[in-house]
Amino acid sequence: GRLAEAETALQDALRVAEPIAPALVPDLLHSRALIELERGQRAAAERRLERAVAMKRQLQETAPAGAVVNSMGQLGLLRYYDGHFTAAAQVLDEARALSERRLGADHVQTAVFLNYQGLVRLAEHDASAAEALARRALTIELAALPAGHRRIVGTRRLLAESLLELNRPDDAAAVLQDSIGEEWAPGRADWLTEALLARTWSAQGQVRRALDLINTVQAHFEADGDLSRWYHISGGSEIRIVRSRILARLGRTDDARADLQWVVAQAEPVFGAEGKVVVDARDALASLPPIDAR
Repeated sequence: GRLAEAETALQDALRVAEPIAPALVPDLLHSRALIELERGQRAAAERRLERAVAMKRQLQETAPAGAVVNSMGQLGLLRYYDGHFTAAAQVLDEARALSERRLGADHVQTAVFLNYQGLVRLAEHDASAAEALARRALTIELAALPAGHRRIVGTRRLLAESLLELNRPDDAAAVLQDSIGEEWAPGRADWLTEALLARTWSAQGQVRRALDLINTVQAHFEADGDLSRWYHISGGSEIRIVRSRILARLGRTDDARADLQWVVAQAEPVFGAEGKVVVDARDALASLPPIDAR
């Protein structure tokens, strides 16, 4: 909540570092970009991350490998959310190759980039490639991280969503069950996993159960007063897109349309017309029956 103070401190640090400690500049640029992302200044953040990445490329053999690929990953994710999948894939492919060379093919940081690559492949409608990337990442993470680690949970979501796109909802449900455990109750897991579980139940034909769950997910999400504006819009959009699919299956097309129109109205000013959630919402709107003019 003290972004202005943080930004001032970073500006001062950059002025000092540029002439006498240039090796510190890329990480300071990265931190400044994160503040700009928090403020919704996505174009400025992308330019700053591009500069950080360019500088880290020059330093990559002497700078810590984790620091080098971290900025590449942030830049790739920003481009992914903005719907620029080809550009995202380029920087993420480079980051993964560098991570494999500097840290090792089975390093947990490499698994992060396998996961990110899977997100992009899924967005490009290559669910089979996304599944393969998710499985490889999950193998690395299960061997290196404690059970229930957030990275394992995130990779299982990617795997489950890939399986859903391949019309394998029962397999997707089994993967999600590994994340939530036997004692799960609505509201006890992270909202991303629960939203995907609702989508999975809907695909299995448990549509009313799915609607109850996604409504619970939204209520918990909206009640969280600590969400940033970016996260509120991004997360709220993902939830509404899932709910719109469920509502459409129940024949409630007007309610589905209202959810999707909310996504477009709220997300387009943040992510732009090509933003992933904006395009997803517009595609879903186009798939709904036309409004009856009578």
